Amino acid sequence: MLLKIKNGASPMLRLIAEPVAEVTSDIRTLAADMRKTMFRARGIGLAAPQVGRSIRMIVVCETPTKALVLINPEYTPVGELTTAMPGGEGCLSFPGQFVHIKRLTTIDVKAIDENGLPVAFRATGKLAICIQHEVDHLDGKLIVDHVQKRKLNG
Repeated sequence: MLLKIKNGASPMLRLIAEPVAEVTSDIRTLAADMRKTMFRARGIGLAAPQVGRSIRMIVVCETPTKALVLINPEYTPVGELTTAMPGGEGCLSFPGQFVHIKRLTTIDVKAIDENGLPVAFRATGKLAICIQHEVDHLDGKLIVDHVQKRKLNG
C-alpha cells in the first residue's frame, strides 16, 4: 500500500521517534509499504515519521531496485572527512528543495532488519549521507535546520 508522506509543516516530523521493541508483522508490513512509497516518490530514503509513525525505522536505497530496512539504526563516524550530496540534499517532505549539507563520508551502521536480525556494515558516499539524513528524521531534525544553523554560524 502506498503511504501519504507528511510535508515539512507536520508536527510529527519534530518528534523524537520511539525505539521499536519487537519486529512484528505490522512492522514488516510497514517496511514493505515504506519501500513502495519511497520508490514511487523517486526517493532514496524514507523514515517512519515521514509516513505518520513515530518509530525508529528507515528504508534506504542500496541499489536503484533494492532498499534496506533499518530498525533502531545507529551510526558512528569513521574518520572526519565530510562531503555534501552533489546538487544538494533533497527530502520527500520538502519537494523541490535542495540544501548543501556537510555529512560524514563514511559511517559504521548497526541496526535490526525486518526479520529481527542484527545487521552491521560500513556505509560510504551517497548511502552514508542518506542514512544520516534519515536518522536525523528519527531525531526530529529536518534539512531546514541545517540551513538555519549555517546562516546563524555564518
